[in-house]
Amino acid sequence: MTSTGIHDIGGLEEEFGPIDLREHGYQLWEMQVHATLVLLSQKGLLTTDELRRSVEALPGHTSMTYYHRWAAGMTAICVERGTISAADLNLAQGEPEKMIGQQRLVVGQVVRVKREDSRVRWRKPHLRTPGYLFGAVGVVERFLGCFPNPEEKAFSSNQEPGTQPLYLVAFKNKDLWKGME
Repeated sequence: MTSTGIHDIGGLEEEFGPIDLREHGYQLWEMQVHATLVLLSQKGLLTTDELRRSVEALPGHTSMTYYHRWAAGMTAICVERGTISAADLNLAQGEPEKMIGQQRLVVGQVVRVKREDSRVRWRKPHLRTPGYLFGAVGVVERFLGCFPNPEEKAFSSNQEPGTQPLYLVAFKNKDLWKGME
């Protein structure tokens, strides 16, 4: 059976584990998220198709709860549409980290790729690090220079993106892929 994405896992229990079919009560915040979706939809500020697209594009999708995905997806769409500004969101939640690049690592240094927190990962929708590298250990082979942050450049903005250092890091296949040597 073939999956078309992380949202399409029916019949793939061996790969993704069983689907939890248990009923449960709703917490207040979950009901508030649902009510927010209804209001945004009624006012023409969000469609369920947009919500589906944004939820399916969320990094860390599988580690988020159902309504957590909705909240993150609705927020992303509202910023995308200009319903709320990124500045207002940052004021309410705190500014995303802005990097000013300078070389901090040296050739031969052993490094571990930072694990991303799935609860806030959606705030960086253009993260260039592949998920399979999160937490992986590698060795710096070369410093390539400092460049404008592609995660910030991917979205139109009047602000200059911060810069970040870029390194060539070698990983052992056996540390990334099962069955490799």
